[in-house]
Amino acid sequence: MTKTKRVGKCICISIPHDDLHLLDMIDENRRQNQRTENRSAYLLRLVQEDYHRIQEKKFNWIKDF
Repeated sequence: MTKTKRVGKCICISIPHDDLHLLDMIDENRRQNQRTENRSAYLLRLVQEDYHRIQEKKFNWIKDF
């Protein structure tokens, strides 16, 4: 039996010049929340939290019926 190697993905995102301040906001939010994670980990965590929040809203909506 062969083992499948698990690898991650690297994506490149485009940030318009007018929105470059968002990188500073990311770093500031990480510091204020006492996070030592890098930007990638921080953004992944935000996406996961947002996904779980949406799923919870769906579940609560269905539960009301």
